[in-house]
Amino acid sequence: MADIIDANHRRPRQFRRVNRQLTDFDDDEIRRRYRFLTASIDKLENMIDYNRLLDATNSLHRGNRY
Repeated sequence: MADIIDANHRRPRQFRRVNRQLTDFDDDEIRRRYRFLTASIDKLENMIDYNRLLDATNSLHRGNRY
């Protein structure tokens, strides 16, 4: 029998915080592209607790509800 290759054997996806490219744009360009001002984007980013979101996502993958 031929060797069977497990096609689903992949590295798990790694989600990490990506530095946005907003430092290269001025406020007008950011507003044109994203419809938000830089300060508003920063405020939204600060409101979202990245570690809490990551923990919730990991627990869903382990089969826990929350």
